[in-house]
Amino acid sequence: MHLTTPASMGKTYYWWIRAQNFGHRPGLQQKLQETVESAFEEDKVVLEKTQALIVADIRHRNAPEVSIRADQAGVRMRRVVDQMIRRESVPK
Repeated sequence: MHLTTPASMGKTYYWWIRAQNFGHRPGLQQKLQETVESAFEEDKVVLEKTQALIVADIRHRNAPEVSIRADQAGVRMRRVVDQMIRRESVPK
C-alpha cells in the first residue's frame, strides 16, 4: 500500500507498507525490501526533478496543474475539502 499526504507546497509525506502471506524463505524479505526501495528511489528522482521545474516556473505560467482521468477521485476530494474550508471560514 502506498499513501501520500501533502505537508505543504512542495512537500509530501510518502508511506508504504507491504504484507505477505506465503511463508518464510531465507533472504526473500531482504530481496523484496531492496526491490521496493529501488523502485521508490527511481520515482523519487523523477518527482524531485518535476518539483524543481515547478518551482523554477521558467515560462512564468504559475505551473498549471494538469489532471488526467486517474486523478478524478483525488480532484473531487480536494474540491470537497476546499468547499468545507470556505464554509468554515465564513464569519457567522
